[in-house]
Amino acid sequence: MLDTRPTDDTTLRCEALFDRVAATPIGKNPHALRVVLAECDALERSIRNPSAICRLRDMRHWLRLAYGDALHGYPADQLRRIVLDAISGLAHH
Repeated sequence: MLDTRPTDDTTLRCEALFDRVAATPIGKNPHALRVVLAECDALERSIRNPSAICRLRDMRHWLRLAYGDALHGYPADQLRRIVLDAISGLAHH
């Protein structure tokens, strides 16, 4: 049976972002970075809770590390886990 509970826009966007990050390899990828940051911008417009906005800005930082050209020492699997945890935290906030 289909789940018929109402789902807000933020939850749907977080789920879509989670799926995109899970399917996209970690590494320099300007297109992926533009897409996920655009999704973050749309999320920020829909969020009213100040602590959720702080979580979103933290998530942007991790996404820039994951897909930008910043130098960092995080292994790809650890960085993916951090990003996915950040997205999940925002979705359930």
